[in-house]
Amino acid sequence: MLEKLNLYYNRIPSLEEVKVLCKLPALKELDLRLNPLTRRDPHYRLCLIHAMSSLRKLDDCPVRDTERKVAIMQFPSDCVPQQSSLPLNLETEQRVSYSGTTGSSAAASHQKADKHKRGSYRKPLKLLLNLVDEHWAGERSLHQNNHFLSKAVQILSMMEDDLSVQEGEVTTLRQEVAALRHGAELREKERQVEIMGLSSHLEEAQGAVGQLNEQLRVVLEENVGLQKQLIKLEQQYLKSLMKVSPIAQIKAQTEVEELRREIEGLREKVQEAENVKELTDMLQESHR
Repeated sequence: MLEKLNLYYNRIPSLEEVKVLCKLPALKELDLRLNPLTRRDPHYRLCLIHAMSSLRKLDDCPVRDTERKVAIMQFPSDCVPQQSSLPLNLETEQRVSYSGTTGSSAAASHQKADKHKRGSYRKPLKLLLNLVDEHWAGERSLHQNNHFLSKAVQILSMMEDDLSVQEGEVTTLRQEVAALRHGAELREKERQVEIMGLSSHLEEAQGAVGQLNEQLRVVLEENVGLQKQLIKLEQQYLKSLMKVSPIAQIKAQTEVEELRREIEGLREKVQEAENVKELTDMLQESHR
């Protein structure tokens, strides 16, 4: 059940000393840094990657798929004893971490985990590599091995099916992206048209406000002039009352009535002017 083994800075001289580690089927992380082995054998990493299929990290560096491919092509299956096989989907019940030094006592700690999770899914590339590892021992080419070729074709067909599905998904996603972009462009055009319409309405409203302001100015000026004229006529009327005869007074009263009606008309115009001013204020407030 050992998953992590730290042999950092020991005196391990060669690969022969670590062959026993190939019997650990659950080993995922191994650290051999600062050992004589790492200096004497420049290819030790590829050899261990080839021998230990469950290894995921070596010397604190992740094991890459390209390294596994190179290791399969470079080393025969008898480079070091092959690791005991375990199902890829098997989760160990306990995780064990161990750190030791040559010549000293070893200590191990165990941690409980969930029950086994079983499944049958394997990636086609992993299956193909396992197939190569099974049929090729470094002695002859696999081009004439019909059993290997038939299985390889099946695995590659699986990969093609996966690629077809992925290409379909990519095509669908591209279509969705194109539709979203088209929708965004339409919304942007609609927004620009709306902005142009609002700008046009604003200009028209500003022009109307200017006209109303001009009308208000004219009405106010007329109002001032009429009020002055009214005051003058009232003064003349008072003076005439003191001088004229009764017939003239009757005539003057008629004129006064006419002036009063005219005054009422002027007051109505003043009221209209005030209404116009109020409407102007409302429009200005609306535009603000």
